[in-house]
Amino acid sequence: MINSMNIINQFIKDFKLDPSSFEQEGYLRLHTNETCKIHIQINDDKTLITFFSEVTDISKYDQLDLYKRLLTATYFGQETNQFHFGVNPETYKLVLFKTINDEVMNEGMFENILNSLTQAVITWQEKIVNLVSQKDLFVEASRGSSSGNKSSNPFFLPV
Repeated sequence: MINSMNIINQFIKDFKLDPSSFEQEGYLRLHTNETCKIHIQINDDKTLITFFSEVTDISKYDQLDLYKRLLTATYFGQETNQFHFGVNPETYKLVLFKTINDEVMNEGMFENILNSLTQAVITWQEKIVNLVSQKDLFVEASRGSSSGNKSSNPFFLPV
């Protein structure tokens, strides 16, 4: 059985990557183009491998309209190449990710996931730019502090 660690180590060797970042930081960072940086991380007990990439900073957008669009896109993974969206709560970066069980991972799947994630990130970077140009998704400067919100978090939605 080929496990994810073997696949990643072979990938590092084949592409002449520096293995120290994977060994020290616990994840491998790949730059597939100027705007797409993919991270590959294996959990502590080495049973799950997660592929993820930041799409863009969404703190400057109207989160309600954008979230509606992102949730619609992730409905059964239809517009995201079967990846899922998340938002980093510290940086407000939109992230696409997929977690796979180590037992089912193989070399073909590994390469397919890298290619699909790269494609999904590039597509969503463009889609968000298009959404912003078509509709006013920018958050007003006064929103957050003077609108009565209980938090300075731009993602706080009053109930």
